[in-house]
Amino acid sequence: FYANFDQLWQWCPMTGISEDNSKLQLTIFPNPFSLSATISFSENINKAEYKIYNMQGEEVQQYAIRNSSSLAIRRENLCSGVYFYQIVSSEGILATGKLVVE
Repeated sequence: FYANFDQLWQWCPMTGISEDNSKLQLTIFPNPFSLSATISFSENINKAEYKIYNMQGEEVQQYAIRNSSSLAIRRENLCSGVYFYQIVSSEGILATGKLVVE
């Protein structure tokens, strides 16, 4: 018996809103933003990645966070719309959320 799980997809429709289980609290200002936004973290982050995804789940931007309690992000090539972010470290996903670009 051989199963290739890499090609297995399962659709799970959303049936509710889950609680925010983020390990890190943060503030994004402004949100929505036009040119840039500042993200302030509740604690200093030693080493992590801030990843931005479009509505199709494609990673469109990535920033390195090194020993900092804030991060400035720039619009650059982002079209107006809704984006999702993750802050990921070796400990796993620290935070997730939504960004709006005007």
